Amino acid sequence: EGHAHVPQAHREDGERLGSWIAQQRRRKRAAEWSENLRKSRRCAVLSESERVRLEAVGVVWSVADFNWERMYELLQAFVEREGHALVPSRHVERGAKLGEWLSSQRRRHKVRSQDRRNSRARSALAGDEANRLEALGVVWDPHSSRSRRMYELLQGFVRREGHASVPKRHVEGGEALGEWLLTQRKRYKVRGWGSAIARENKVSTLTDEELEHLETLGVNLEGLLPIALLPAARHHLHSAADPPEADAADPP
Repeated sequence: EGHAHVPQAHREDGERLGSWIAQQRRRKRAAEWSENLRKSRRCAVLSESERVRLEAVGVVWSVADFNWERMYELLQAFVEREGHALVPSRHVERGAKLGEWLSSQRRRHKVRSQDRRNSRARSALAGDEANRLEALGVVWDPHSSRSRRMYELLQGFVRREGHASVPKRHVEGGEALGEWLLTQRKRYKVRGWGSAIARENKVSTLTDEELEHLETLGVNLEGLLPIALLPAARHHLHSAADPPEADAADPP
């Protein structure tokens, strides 16, 4: 196999090798237990020579730490190739569900941020883990970051083309700008549906700020027909105003 990451249910030549490895990890942890606890759990401490021999064949003592490091390396590869850390939620990298893993790290970070006491919770993201992810460019609110990027790409499109009639399948800067704009039109339409219907359709309502910004750029939210680039849009393209941030609790 080329590694020592034996699944717990694995049998080798009829022997429960996976269970045995798990027991060795338990014996190593037993060094931190009291003598009474070791006796009650009938667990002997792993000797130094046993530890050295197991480590020599590649046994890792924390499977969770090993898996985290492996996913982090895959994230590094993604960032080096794509130039950013906005991993799609369903993205698979070398057979591993990197998008789901990064979503899990964001949830762990939220646990850490909610209350100082939660920073010690087992599920909370450790401080060094958060720092390492941020160093790769990971943002904890990807929806807000992506919305800002899409507005900037739309501004670039309007500046270059002179209008905001983005074709449905148009890709700008590697992003599906046309599809994103269709989503904004859908969010505009649900403003009159009511929150219950919006939730059923799994779409958030376009905010007043977002609506104003899109209309200023000349976007026709009523349909797919183009409208002329208004003087206000020309003025906006040459201003330094920042695009609005999406509602993190109800992302587009």
